[in-house]
Amino acid sequence: MADLLERLKAAKTDEARQAAVFEHVIGELPEDVRDVATVLAVPHWFSPSILDSLDDKAITEHAARLEGLSLVVRQSENTFSFPDAARDLLLRDLIATQLGRFRDLSRHYSRIFLELESETPANQIESIYHSLGADPTSGGRRMLEYGLRLKSEPLFEWDALDRVVTNADEQDKRGMLDDE
Repeated sequence: MADLLERLKAAKTDEARQAAVFEHVIGELPEDVRDVATVLAVPHWFSPSILDSLDDKAITEHAARLEGLSLVVRQSENTFSFPDAARDLLLRDLIATQLGRFRDLSRHYSRIFLELESETPANQIESIYHSLGADPTSGGRRMLEYGLRLKSEPLFEWDALDRVVTNADEQDKRGMLDDE
């Protein structure tokens, strides 16, 4: 705790203070709960149906615990997500230490989002985001095909197209689109 207090005193910005708190809280989690947090941080958001698709009782139980710690927050329409700073911390660590696992989880989430019963642009966009993380080449093809569809008549879904590009940019900033 003394280390956290020192880091908070030294922090010059709210973002730095927030990062210090998240690093401390995540670092204090039991290993199994931290592992669940890592698995759930891969998608931008998740819902009870996504938790069901993961088919692991421990994930569902620990998701509730993570919500109680304010590491997971409830969004609209019964969806959940991590605050950006917490998600970024978990993903940076996963990519740095277990790149293959990140790609495997991305591949798995891509299938989950594709198979959700309601085919919405949000599900498609999230699936493409994970396809890019799993395999930049095939994910890039999916992104291009979907992007062309979004910009074509009669759709002209510019907001959705912008989200696809923003997600691709996020994967690029994490180094996930670089050659392996």
